[in-house]
Amino acid sequence: MLHLLKKAQTGVRTREDIYAEFSTLVNMSPLELENWLETKTSQTPAQDTCESELVIDKKFSRKLIKILLKRKFMLTKGDYEFMDKVVNHVSKLYSHKPTDDILVSTWRYALMNLGHDPVKVLEN
Repeated sequence: MLHLLKKAQTGVRTREDIYAEFSTLVNMSPLELENWLETKTSQTPAQDTCESELVIDKKFSRKLIKILLKRKFMLTKGDYEFMDKVVNHVSKLYSHKPTDDILVSTWRYALMNLGHDPVKVLEN
C-alpha cells in the first residue's frame, strides 16, 4: 500500500509498481505464450487489420517470453522498461475493447501476443 501512496504523490512508478502491474496483467505462462505464437491465429492481428495498436511484432512477444523465464532478481533496468511497455500497451488496448464477442477477435489475439488473455480474466 505504501508504494501506491508513493506513486500517487510523486507520479513516478517504481520497479515494484511495474513488477506488480506486469505480474497481474501478463496471465499467460511462457509455455502458453510460446504455444500461442506457433499458431496461425496469433498472426491474425498483423494480417487482418490496419490498426497499428493491434500489431504486435513476434520479436516483441519472444522478448516477453525471455523476461517471463527470468527470476525477479535477474531482471535488468531494460527488462523493467520493457515490462512497463507491455503494461502500457495492454492498458491502451483495453481502452479499445470491442463490444461484440471477444473470443475470436483481433483485439484478443493482440492481447494474447502481449501475454494477456482477456478470457482468463472473465473466467476468474
